[in-house]
Amino acid sequence: MNKKENADSKSLQSMAGEIPPETDSASCEIACCRNKLWEKLKTGKKVYGFSVNFPSQPMIECIAPGWDYVWLDGQHGLMGYQELLSLSIAARAAQVSAIIRAPGHDFSVLGPLMDLCPQGLMVPMVNNAEEAKEIAACLQFPPKGRRSFWNTRMIQLAGDAYYKEKTTLVIAQIETAEGVRNVDSIIGTEGIDVLMYGPADLGLSYGLKPGSSRKEYACMAHAAEEVVRAARSAGKYSMFIAGDVQEARELEEMGADIIVCGSDYGFLKESAGRTLAELETSKS
Repeated sequence: MNKKENADSKSLQSMAGEIPPETDSASCEIACCRNKLWEKLKTGKKVYGFSVNFPSQPMIECIAPGWDYVWLDGQHGLMGYQELLSLSIAARAAQVSAIIRAPGHDFSVLGPLMDLCPQGLMVPMVNNAEEAKEIAACLQFPPKGRRSFWNTRMIQLAGDAYYKEKTTLVIAQIETAEGVRNVDSIIGTEGIDVLMYGPADLGLSYGLKPGSSRKEYACMAHAAEEVVRAARSAGKYSMFIAGDVQEARELEEMGADIIVCGSDYGFLKESAGRTLAELETSKS
């Protein structure tokens, strides 16, 4: 490749959001390793995002700018590994952080998802310290863990020394009564950075309907309080889902650090429903 072709190639990569313009390789590696989400949390600020269930890159490019993160749901969303890769690239282009939810705890699942270079990786149904330690081991390189090294995208974005630093927030979902009882040992595990309150499965665990409100049931309120307390005591963070802006403000007051403020399908459904209602009421 001659100099002009090399310059053109770098220009195209820059336009695609893969390489910041006018940077040398060393500074590029540092910039790509930065986790802006984590940096903001360390200043004591709250961060806000929304969940993504549809595998649509243009949607992320359209509605994600300005938010702190998008939560790419690899467990319940309509997406697999290839779609998660595409959506991660779209999030990068939109200059928002990507949090990916894994479908389970397996080593063969967690490693490849980490190789997508997310700013956060969420693991569902974490019930005790033993599970937390195994998850942390899957996500950390030796000697702390057993994560496998090598991924061309990781090397392109972060350099071949990416194994030396931990740059991804690891989020443990608390979704069972057992998990609530063990929040301190879970968040006390080295390599676990965030506790997420999961109301849907937690409600089922208590014999209630999925997503039962913490305002209606004392067990749900206690679980939410335990998540915040344990995270704060460990000097780490908590994550919650807000049903609306008012609840987001209430969660802030309670001590939540990472707040989910809606979803792609929710935004679409609400907007479409509102417009349809206006059309119906404006008929002469």
